[in-house]
Amino acid sequence: MEENYYDERSQTRFSPSIYERYYGSALVQMEKIDFQTHLYQFGEMEQILQEIGFTNARIYSSFSKDNASGNEDKMFLFVCAVD
Repeated sequence: MEENYYDERSQTRFSPSIYERYYGSALVQMEKIDFQTHLYQFGEMEQILQEIGFTNARIYSSFSKDNASGNEDKMFLFVCAVD
């Protein structure tokens, strides 16, 4: 199986895996899956949220709602509303 990798050009993380379905202890189906996760940069998601109709979006860097300040933050939490 291929290993996880990150494509800097598309900002996409590829995570190959295998999906297995069992009936009891018998394997009945198996397929390869390539999970793809786009990693957004700071400021990139706001335009998308506006385009789909959100008029009020707050961006935090933690669940304790510290304001996000840039790409150095480990995560972005978006709290969105339509006014």
